[in-house]
Amino acid sequence: QTCALPISDTLSQGMPTLVSNVILLPAAVGALFIADWRLGLISFGVLPPALILSRWFQKVSHVANVESRNRIAAVTAQIAESVAGMAVVQAFNRERAFQAQFDELNAANRVQSIYTQKLFSIFFPSIELFGVIATCAVLFAGEKLLAHDSISIGTLITALYLLQLVFQPLQDLSDVFG
Repeated sequence: QTCALPISDTLSQGMPTLVSNVILLPAAVGALFIADWRLGLISFGVLPPALILSRWFQKVSHVANVESRNRIAAVTAQIAESVAGMAVVQAFNRERAFQAQFDELNAANRVQSIYTQKLFSIFFPSIELFGVIATCAVLFAGEKLLAHDSISIGTLITALYLLQLVFQPLQDLSDVFG
């Protein structure tokens, strides 16, 4: 029962996100190039570092999340063992030893949780930053193209919208993989 819950959650929540974003990402990149190939090339310059960052996050967050679950399991097991054997613990005056063991396991759990949260606090703002850099670059280039009547304002707005559709799936996919 306990093992089926995460698999069920993954299938019911993760799979639709995975499938839709795997389709949306290349479609948005393709549509961006169709809207205006120059703006597509400009925004594409930010995409490789964002993909590299996403791949890095996928790898390290998976390891960190597994380790977090292991730490939580150790704390839970120690609590269950202490409660189940409370009479024996008290009979042999082992309360302090069990408390020290719990404190050690709980401290390790806290350190791991902080590390995992640091990974998330690095990745998601970094992806946002890449999106802002790409948006600024497209706006700057779009302004120059507009000044020379090379594109319309509608094309620029479309490119900006499609650019958002490129970076959102990166966040969603990395979160699902993590």
